Amino acid sequence: MLLVPGLGPGCSTNAGCSCSWFAGKSVEATSATDVELIGDGSDPRVSLRVARWTGLRYRMNLVTSGSLGLEKGAPIVGPTTTMVIDSEVLRGSAEPFFERRHGGTVQLIQERSVLRGISIVQQGIPQPVVDFWNLALAPLRGTSYLQNVAESAEVTELNSELLGGVQPPEEISKAVDATLEQQRHFPFRLPPAPVGVGATWRFHESLLMNGAKVTQTAEMTLKSVDANQAVIGVVIHQDAARQDVTNPLEPTAKATLEHFSGEGGGELVVDRLTAIILEGSVVVAARSTLGMELSGTKSVATLIGASSLHLSATMLAEPDAGAVR
Repeated sequence: MLLVPGLGPGCSTNAGCSCSWFAGKSVEATSATDVELIGDGSDPRVSLRVARWTGLRYRMNLVTSGSLGLEKGAPIVGPTTTMVIDSEVLRGSAEPFFERRHGGTVQLIQERSVLRGISIVQQGIPQPVVDFWNLALAPLRGTSYLQNVAESAEVTELNSELLGGVQPPEEISKAVDATLEQQRHFPFRLPPAPVGVGATWRFHESLLMNGAKVTQTAEMTLKSVDANQAVIGVVIHQDAARQDVTNPLEPTAKATLEHFSGEGGGELVVDRLTAIILEGSVVVAARSTLGMELSGTKSVATLIGASSLHLSATMLAEPDAGAVR
């Protein structure tokens, strides 16, 4: 999955802070959240909330890979995809807007992100084929989208944007829209109250994965925190009820998802000044059992899939904003 996290807390100074300046700019109380605090950890406790300032610019590098195969068989390893995404805060926490969600009011900021680079590599595939794939990806460069980010780091809305009236090909638009939907559901939130080392919190959400309705639970633990960084562990669990899905081997036919479960997790190093992820990795492995009919014969197949995401970020000074390294 190609995922882009929207994270938060920070102030425009060079040391860690509690974001009290931004909090003073809020025009109404905003406590609604989908996050459940399980334990608040040990003293001292700190607030971790989205608080970015207008004009903040940063670059995110993402590397994704995955595999899929029949149980007890050799997996098919997909290509490794690298994406470079530049983001700018258009409306920061000093001038937030508000939305009704989760039974209350949520405070939001808005960012614009632009895909500056995308490329793939894959071992065992002839280089001319890989070159052709990368050429096909070229129209994606320059794609931009707007995202609204809540104080909890929930991305409440993520929409592709047409700049200069340029309409990309339909296939490209569909690929971008599918990617954006995955980005919205990055398994991370910030806690709803001050926390210390050992604190745990979680949230649940519904996902649509390859046509199947899946429930995902993400549980976070604060492993360490200092004036500059917070290290947060993430544990992911996915499951799905029995349901009809598209047959992966015969797209015009139906199949029944008899069982699905996924487990995974990772660790994120978050900048205390901006709450942008400086470094992080998330890995998920899933097992699904499908009942299907091929050429009039009923059969059952168990598939094992795995996906990984590594990401890192750097702040952008104004002169660096257009250069992709």
